Amino acid sequence: MKLLSESRIRETLRPSDVIAANRSAFVSLTRGEAEEARVLLATGQDHTLFKPCNLPPRGTNKGGLGLKVIGVREANALKGLPTTPGVVMLFDRNTGEPEAILSASYLTAIRTAAASAIATELLVTTSEPINLCIFGAGL
Repeated sequence: MKLLSESRIRETLRPSDVIAANRSAFVSLTRGEAEEARVLLATGQDHTLFKPCNLPPRGTNKGGLGLKVIGVREANALKGLPTTPGVVMLFDRNTGEPEAILSASYLTAIRTAAASAIATELLVTTSEPINLCIFGAGL
C-alpha cells in the first residue's frame, strides 16, 4: 500500500491535471456513471465528513473506489494546523484491498480551486475581458 504525504502531493500534482480530473468526475456524476454519498457527523461546532465514491470502469478508464474522511476544525487555524485535516483512501475494485492512503488537506484545497476554475470556464460566455471576484478564505 502506498502512503502519500502532504508534501509529496504538493510536489506531484499539477493544477491542470486536477482541473482535468475534476471535469471528468463532474461529467461522470452528471451522466449517472459514478456514485457518491456524504455522511456528516457533527461534534459541537465541528464536523467530520465521510465521502465514499464509486466510479465503475468504462472504456479506457479503469474506474475507482475511494473514501475521503475530512474533518472541519476552524479552531485549528489558531494552532497553526490545517482546518480541514483528513485522508483519502483508495481501494482495489476487485479485492477491496487498500491501495493508497493520501493526506487530504491540500487535495481538498486544490480540488475546491479546480471546481471554481471549471465553473468559471463554463459560465463565461464571452472572449471579452471580465472581472471575477471569488469570496472565501480557503487556501
